[in-house]
Amino acid sequence: MSTLKEIDKEILTLIQKRVSLLQNQNEDSNSLNEEQKKSIENKLVRDLKIQEEAITKNRSIGYLGPVGTFSNQIAIDVFSSIADLVPLNSIPDVFNEVSKGNIDNGIVPIENSINGSIVHTIDMLLQNTTNISAEATLNINHCFLSNSEPKNITHIYSHPQPFGQCWNWIKINYPNAELVEMSSTGSASKKASTEKNSGTIGSKILTDLYPIKLVEENIQDSTINQTRFLIIGKSIDHVDGPYKTSLSITLKDKPGSLFQLLQAFQKENISLTRIESRPSKLQTWCYNFLIDFEGNQKDPTISKILENLNTFAFSINVLGSYRKVI
Repeated sequence: MSTLKEIDKEILTLIQKRVSLLQNQNEDSNSLNEEQKKSIENKLVRDLKIQEEAITKNRSIGYLGPVGTFSNQIAIDVFSSIADLVPLNSIPDVFNEVSKGNIDNGIVPIENSINGSIVHTIDMLLQNTTNISAEATLNINHCFLSNSEPKNITHIYSHPQPFGQCWNWIKINYPNAELVEMSSTGSASKKASTEKNSGTIGSKILTDLYPIKLVEENIQDSTINQTRFLIIGKSIDHVDGPYKTSLSITLKDKPGSLFQLLQAFQKENISLTRIESRPSKLQTWCYNFLIDFEGNQKDPTISKILENLNTFAFSINVLGSYRKVI
C-alpha cells in the first residue's frame, strides 16, 4: 500500500506533466519560463490542499443558491464538488448560518467589475457577525443554453443581471425574442430545458445540472467581467501571497473627518484598494465606511494606523486580514 508521501510525490509528478502538456497544446502562447511553471504548480498543489482539508475535516460551505449560480461555481472551484456545499436562499442567510455555527464557511459576492457593489453583502459585513477569511475572483462567462433550434427561439429566460451584461449580444442575435426575468439562472434553465422554442443565459455549470445544451459561450458584452467573492467563517490555510485587510468605521460628524481617515493611510504609504459608504441605520445621515487596504492588521504599520483612527473615529471593527485563494 502506498504511503501519503508516495502519493503526494505521484500527484506532484502528474501536476508537472499537466503544466507541460498545457503549454504544448497552446502553440499560440509564449513559452512559460521555469518561474511561471513553478507558480502554476504551486497554485494547483495549494488548491488540492484546501479541497483536501475541506473534505477531511467535513467542512460545510454555504453559498448563495440555488445550484447553478456563479456562487455555486466558485464554491466548487475553491472547495471541490465533493465538499459539503449548501445552497442558501439569500446573502443574509449565508452570514447568519455561519455566525450561528450551522456551517463552517460561507461564500458571498462582494462586487462585480461591471455592475459594482453587492449592497446586501456590504450591509451584512457592517453588522460584524463573522470574519473574512479569504477572497476569490471569478471570470464571468455567460453562456446561451437551449434545446431548440436557434432560429426558432421566441423566449429567453434568465436573471436580470445576465440580461444586463449580455444586452448587445441579445439584440444582435435575438432582437425579437421576449426576455423573461426569473429569480435565478437555475430556475430559468430548468424552465428553458423543457419549454419549446426557448433558451436561457447563465453559467456553463448549468448544463451539468439540467438537461439543456450549450449553444454559445462568452456572450457577455464586456471581456473584463469579473466578480469578487469573500469567504467568511473559519480560517483558510495553505494560501500564499500578500494580505489585504477590511474594516468598517463610523466617523464622528465633524468637518474634516473623512480627510483625517484618508490622511492616516497616506502618511504611512498604505494603499486603499476600496472605500464605500453605507447608511449606519442608527441615525439619519450617519454613514459607515467599508475600507479595504493592503497589509495585515498584525503589521506594526497597520497597528499604528488603527491606533490613529481610534483617536477620532466613533467606532472601528476589523473584519479580517486575508489572502486571495483564486
